[in-house]
Amino acid sequence: TKVEEILDKNHSSLIPKVLDSSLNIGDLDNLFNKITGRTKQKRKNRSKFNQEEKSQKAYRYEVQKVKNLLDDLMYQRMEEQEYKKEECKRKEIERRQREEQRQKEFNLLISALHSSNNITTD
Repeated sequence: TKVEEILDKNHSSLIPKVLDSSLNIGDLDNLFNKITGRTKQKRKNRSKFNQEEKSQKAYRYEVQKVKNLLDDLMYQRMEEQEYKKEECKRKEIERRQREEQRQKEFNLLISALHSSNNITTD
């Protein structure tokens, strides 16, 4: 509604201020500070406080908790890698067994073929 009033020029005294402030950044800061009740110094102090808060040391239990999580993840990763190795070995053994079985069956077929040829030629 205030925007509509400004657009309707009911508050003609506000329009030049808005236009001027849109061109001047310093005035924008002043208007912002009036609206919010904050000053630049308060904003600087607040950002400085946030930086100090971020640079605080973590509590030991938090560090230990993160360390335990990392240890668990590393152990889980090692288990997964070991499982994959075992799975590859198992698959390779099965592949070799199938190949040996095929070779035996092939040899039996060849020997049966030879013996049938020998019987027919005798």
